[in-house]
Amino acid sequence: QRPSHHFGARRKAMPCAIAPLVVESDEELGTRRKVSGIENAGTRNCVIGLSFIFLAVGCVVWVIRDRRDPLRSAPTESVTEAVGLPQEGPMKSKFVTNSPWKTGRLKAGKRSLIDAFKDAFPNEKDWWATSFPASNHPDKTWWWQDVVYWAQYELLNRTNHTFPDGKVPIPVAKHGDDQLDPGHYVGYTRRQVCYLAAAALTGAEVDGYANGLTRYLSKKGPDGCLPRKSLFGKALFGLLTTCAADPMLSGGLHGPMLLVVKHKTIPNLESQLKNWSKTLPMSESGFRLCRYEEGSVYKQGFLPGIPNSPKELCSQPTSNGPGVDYLSTPALKQALVDSSGPWVGGNLYGGSCGTEGNLEEALMAFMPEVAVLSLFLSQDLQHPQLRAPAWVLGARMILTGLDGTRHWTNWRTNPDMAFRT
Repeated sequence: QRPSHHFGARRKAMPCAIAPLVVESDEELGTRRKVSGIENAGTRNCVIGLSFIFLAVGCVVWVIRDRRDPLRSAPTESVTEAVGLPQEGPMKSKFVTNSPWKTGRLKAGKRSLIDAFKDAFPNEKDWWATSFPASNHPDKTWWWQDVVYWAQYELLNRTNHTFPDGKVPIPVAKHGDDQLDPGHYVGYTRRQVCYLAAAALTGAEVDGYANGLTRYLSKKGPDGCLPRKSLFGKALFGLLTTCAADPMLSGGLHGPMLLVVKHKTIPNLESQLKNWSKTLPMSESGFRLCRYEEGSVYKQGFLPGIPNSPKELCSQPTSNGPGVDYLSTPALKQALVDSSGPWVGGNLYGGSCGTEGNLEEALMAFMPEVAVLSLFLSQDLQHPQLRAPAWVLGARMILTGLDGTRHWTNWRTNPDMAFRT
């Protein structure tokens, strides 16, 4: 056991255990998957591209929902029991859940996408003009006008294509402060996630559902910052840039699914992990070690017998920016573990506009697909974020410029984006 240097003493270190369920105490120590530059060779069969995993043990507090509060308004649609993917109708292959679910009608936005862009990029010369070799137009440079036009006419002007009848399906939890109970999952398509991001930038709300995404963008953070006018607003436009360039979305396609999954509750989890750690030797885990800018004068490794990670998973930073570690690697078939406390994204709501806070808050700007889903799947008054532990499968690192040190500020949209996941 050792505490994470990113989180300090405010989080309790957990033992690293090689078991069917792995809870990680330090983002620099890997699990059986390729995490923190310590790669497990057994993950070669992972098929969902870059996955983002939050595993943290916290208490879930039941908050009584008061219908008199406008943020706790009653649903406008009756709750429908739905198990699995609907077999018929317009929702086929576009939404999946094993939870009860309802729908909420999308309202008109409060600002245009152009105004939202000006909020995020007051100086348009700061725009992250990007070309994507793997996109549907590999020679095209995407300027902000291209992205705004695409998002307006391919997403917002075609709401019924993305969400039939203009109604967003939302899972309903029986207990807790977000929309998923333990053992439940929900999946939205990449096009739907792009739509939710664009709609939130305009301030659009969902009738009868006070989702955290729209609220967060206008929630004042430290020193009065607004997320939509800070790095987080830029990150959502970075996401929309990848959506516009995505060959999996061309011609109106919906693209791959992003799945949010919660495992079933495990009684006495901490004591079970401690017992597992005593009986499962780490020497059998297939670890590989990345010593990334750790300031050591020792040339030999601290863990004898543990091989070094290959260069595609571990290389030192340069004067121009980050090297390659568990956060900045472009390698596919990766999983990332972050101990985020009770909420996916940590103290994001009211505590960060994109760069403030610890690693768990900063990750939300660099992986905005995760942030969109975490915030949208809760309407809690104080912390409208997905409760941990949870898995978000199919999400990608949309921005570049982040490594485990967080020293860098040369952030941009990732030109090496993986589209065909």
